[in-house]
Amino acid sequence: MGLQLGGGDRPALEPRESIAARAGSRGLGIDRVSHGDVLLFYLMNPSRFWFLLEKSARSAFVLMDDSLGTFEKGAGHPPGAQSTRFRIWSDSKRDLVPGTPWALLLLFGSGLGASAWLSRRESTTDRLRLGLVAFAALNAMAFTAFLVCTLGDSLYDLARHLFAFHATVDLILLIAVTASLEAIARRGRRRGPA
Repeated sequence: MGLQLGGGDRPALEPRESIAARAGSRGLGIDRVSHGDVLLFYLMNPSRFWFLLEKSARSAFVLMDDSLGTFEKGAGHPPGAQSTRFRIWSDSKRDLVPGTPWALLLLFGSGLGASAWLSRRESTTDRLRLGLVAFAALNAMAFTAFLVCTLGDSLYDLARHLFAFHATVDLILLIAVTASLEAIARRGRRRGPA
C-alpha cells in the first residue's frame, strides 16, 4: 500500500491521499486495511520495508524541514525564511549521526545492550538497576516511534511526525552523556589525587 515501482527497481512513494482517492473511486475498500495487513505486507516484501527504513533514517535527525519557514506571515520575513536561533543542537545531531538504518540500530542496540550488561553486574544497586530499566524502555520507545512513523507512511513530513522520536532521542543522549561523565568522575575519585 502506498508504494509503486519508481525509477529502476526502487519503489517510489505515492501520497496517501491519491491512493485513498483512487481506491475509493474503484471501490477497493482501502479503509478496511488494518495495521496487521500493513505489517504483513512489509514482512512479505522486505525490500520495500528496507527502502522505507532508509528513507526515514535519512531524515531521522532533521528537526526542521528546510522547505518550511518558521516565521508567521505578518512578521515581515520572506516566505520560507527560517530562524537560526536554537539550531546548534539540531544541526549538530544531523551532522554527527549518519542517517542510515544501521546507525539507528547501533544507537538503540548499544543503549539496550549497555543497560542489560550493567544491570547484570553484581555491584549494580537496585536504584541503578531501575534507572537502567527506564533507560532501556526509553530506547525501545524511541525505536518504536521511528518504526510507527516509517510504517505509517508519514514520510512526507517527518520533521513533524517524528516529534516523539526526537524528544526521546534527546533524553537518551542527555542520559548517556551524564552517565558517562559521572562514571569518569567516580573513577577519578577512586584513584585519588595524583
